[in-house]
This record gives sequence, structure tokens and C-alpha cells, in this order.
Amino acid sequence: MKKKIISLVAFLSFSLALLASNDKGIELYKAGMFDAALDVFAQQTNQTSEEQAITAYYKGLIYASEQNLEAAGAEFQKAIDLAPKLAYGYIGKGRLALKNDVKAGETVLKQAEGLGKKNADVLVKVAEAYFANNMTTKALPLIAKAKAADKKNADIYLLEGDMALVPTMSSETIGKAINRYEDAEFFSDNTNKIALLKLAQMYRMTGIYNIALEKVNQAIALDKDFLPIYVELANIQYAQSKFTEWVAMYEKGVVRKLCFCFVFRQTI
Repeated sequence: MKKKIISLVAFLSFSLALLASNDKGIELYKAGMFDAALDVFAQQTNQTSEEQAITAYYKGLIYASEQNLEAAGAEFQKAIDLAPKLAYGYIGKGRLALKNDVKAGETVLKQAEGLGKKNADVLVKVAEAYFANNMTTKALPLIAKAKAADKKNADIYLLEGDMALVPTMSSETIGKAINRYEDAEFFSDNTNKIALLKLAQMYRMTGIYNIALEKVNQAIALDKDFLPIYVELANIQYAQSKFTEWVAMYEKGVVRKLCFCFVFRQTI
């Protein structure tokens, strides 16, 4: 039987009312659960202009992934207007521009980098912008700068792991990705849920289900309401042909939407 990787947008007692923060929306975005992320962002109120700008940035990334480039551009511009001294809007704008005008895109990304020269978060996001446009050679120096700014920033290693899986996914590239995701786990003192999620996904894909389940349980111990990890638990059960457990899990929750969920998404 062909294996299907299926995810939920709602499971167990997951409540949007409890997730009115950028962190939760960003986590869902990083996990590839874009619809759920948009739902969380829509619930947010009483944000500062900087928080609103970050929300707009991530909404722009989601719209860009859906090829709704006009809406994406509007969100990135909104981020710039809300917080012109924050790099996020410029990163999004540059990332979008690279698709059709590399020089213009690089100019905007340089501007973004200038707003966060020693900020690892900014440098990683600029690197992501290049990687998303298949410009890995441009991303690598920025990753090096990010490590110099803060070598413990887990997002650096999450990006390196994602990059290891391109252009082909094989046992060798998955092994390299696992090494990088383990670095993200290590430098976050085993508290990065996205690293644990990605590790669980990699181990599932290689058929090492016992370690995949260990990573799932670690993530649940950190945050029992971390929706994406339950999605991955269901994926593991399905991969093991444990259909009774798989069906029982879904019957416990209120399913709002089923979608195919991939390990990561590389898109502008």
C-alpha cells in the first residue's frame, strides 16, 4: 500500500484562543502547517507595530508559497511600513524580487542585512531568502556570518538541514540533514520543538521508528499542545501499518481539514 503522509490542522484540545502569539504561529509555519499558522495570526490582537510587522512577514511567506505574489508583496510592504527599522519586511520583499530581478532582490536583501549585521536571526532569514530561490552559494556566506554572530542559534542548523536535502533526498542526504537537525537540538539544550519534529520525520522516513517516537515524546514533554508533533505521531503509526491506533487518534479529535504535509517546503 502506498504510504500517505497526512496531517491535521486541528487535533485534540487544540485551541486558537490559547495561541494568540507570534511564537505559535511561527512554529506552525516552520512545521509547514500554513493554514493553521494563518488561523493563529488572524487571532492576534493588541500587538506592537514590530509584532504586527513580524506577523505580516510570515503571512507574506505563506502567500508566496501559494504563488499569491500580489498578496505576499502587500504583506511585506505592510511590514516595512509598520516597522521601517526592522529587517523582516525588506527580507520578504527581497526574497520575492529575486524571482524576476536578481539585482533588485540583492539590493533589498543587502538593506535588510544592514539592519541586522550582527543579528543571527536576520542573517539566517536572508540566507533562507537566497536558498528559497535556488541561490545556495549566496546563502552560505550568510550562514557563516550568522554562526559568528550567535553559533547557538538553532535556526542556523535547521536551515543547513533543509539545504542538505536539496536537490535530491537520499539516505546520504537524509543522514547529513539529521546531523544538522541534531545540532539544532543540541544548541537549544534539547528545547527546540521544530528540530525534534524534523528529526522524527527523518527517522520515520528511514524506517527507524523507535528513535522517531523518542523525538515525538521529547517534543510532547516540552509542549503537550504542539500540534505538528501529533501529526507526525500519526504519520509514524501509518508508516508502521498501525491503522487501529492511527484511526483511534483521529477519532479523538475534531478534524477540520486533512492535507498532505511534506517534511519541508522550499519556495519563495
